[in-house]
Amino acid sequence: MSRESLIEALRKLKDQILRGESNSIRLSEQDTRQGLINPLFGELGWDFSDFTAVRAEFRDPRYNEPADYAFFGKDAGKPLLLAEAKALGTDLNNAKIIKQLCTYLGEIGVQWGLLTDGNKYIMYNANAGASFEDQKFLTMQIKTADTDDGIPMAELASKLQSLLSRGCLEDDRIQKFYESHVIDSHIEDALLSLLSEPFDTLAAAIRKELKEERVKVTSLVLARWSEKAAKSPASVASEKAANSLVRRALQGAARHGARKRQESRRSERYRKPRSAYFADTELA
Repeated sequence: MSRESLIEALRKLKDQILRGESNSIRLSEQDTRQGLINPLFGELGWDFSDFTAVRAEFRDPRYNEPADYAFFGKDAGKPLLLAEAKALGTDLNNAKIIKQLCTYLGEIGVQWGLLTDGNKYIMYNANAGASFEDQKFLTMQIKTADTDDGIPMAELASKLQSLLSRGCLEDDRIQKFYESHVIDSHIEDALLSLLSEPFDTLAAAIRKELKEERVKVTSLVLARWSEKAAKSPASVASEKAANSLVRRALQGAARHGARKRQESRRSERYRKPRSAYFADTELA
C-alpha cells in the first residue's frame, strides 16, 4: 500500500459519495460496506478473505451483540479494532449507536473502536476516559477533503493510514498517533483561545514581550495580522512541524478578525492617523 494509491482510492470514494448524493441514492448498510468501507480497508492493507485478520459480525461470549467488523493482528484471539458500520448518511452522533460500540469495547477489553458510514470515520479510545465523549477523539470525513470545510486529501490519507492500516495497528503505532493528536488538540485549543476575538489576551502578552510603548499592539491590529498570516505561505505558520496546526488556528482567528474589522468600519466616524497603526508594519 502506497500513500499515492490510498489518495487515489479516497478520491474515487469521494466521487462515489458525491454522485450518490446528487442522484438522491439512499444506500443500505450492506451497500455502504461493500461499496465504500471494504474498498478503503482493502487499501489500508486488510485482506477480507483472510479470516484470521478480518471477521464480519464478530461475536464474543462475553457480550450478546455482534460487532460489524473485528480486525486482528498476529494474536488472532483478541481484536485490535472493532468497527460499527451504518448506512451512508446515518447520524453517527446518535447516543444508541455510540453506546453500542463503546459498551462492546469495554465488555471485551478492546482499546480502539470506529464508527463509520463510509464517509465519516469517528475514532474511539476505550482507555481515554469513563464517558463516551472522552473516548471519542477524532472525526475524519472523505467528502469534505480538499474543500474549505475539510482537510487536504493527502492529510486525510496520512491520518487514516496512521490509525487504521494493518501495520500501524499491529505494531501499536496508533497509540503514538493518538498521543500526538491529543497534544496537538490541546495546543490548537489554546491557540484558538489566544487568537480569538477580541484578541485581548494575546495583545497584552505581546505588549509585555516587546516592552516598547511606541508599538501599539491592539486587538484590531492582531485581527488584521492573523488574517494576513493565515493566507501567507511565508508567515509564522510556515514551519513544517506546526504548519497545519498553527494555520488552522490562524484561519479561525482570521474569520473572527474579518468580522471585527467590519464592525469597526461601521462604528468609526473618522479615520485615525497612520501613527495609531504603527504596529501594522512591526508585526507584518
